[in-house]
Amino acid sequence: MKGIIAIIVIIIVIIFGFLIIRDGTDNTQTSIDNGQSIQITENDSIADIEISDITANIDTTAEIIFVTYSDEGFTPKEITVANGQTVRFVNESSGNMWVASDTHPAHTILPEFDSKKAVGNGENYEFTFTKIGKWNYHNHIKPNLIGTIIVE
Repeated sequence: MKGIIAIIVIIIVIIFGFLIIRDGTDNTQTSIDNGQSIQITENDSIADIEISDITANIDTTAEIIFVTYSDEGFTPKEITVANGQTVRFVNESSGNMWVASDTHPAHTILPEFDSKKAVGNGENYEFTFTKIGKWNYHNHIKPNLIGTIIVE
């Protein structure tokens, strides 16, 4: 009898622990047939939508476009956005990220496109593109890790 009670208590503790870890957030992930994965996170009535695409084709109709930075570099490496769109660079690497326009180290191609400081793992940098053109950028800390934003 003590064994059954112990098992029931353990199950209740596990369920309770799971509910606490969830932190009240509702994360939903949906897969689309063309290989895209959409993650919607809702906190305080605000929804962030992250679109990940294995083939590097992204939905540029979203209000904020996501580019992730890992130890291997930026993904996707090149995107096309509309004039006035915001790109959020999310650091998922084990180190710091400092997004800046080319050329390294002066960042003179589009000087306002510069986070001006390093951001750590889990942090992000956002920039709203208001000039049409092809803007190459890099991680100032590891300048060989590069990407391109094309603004139409």
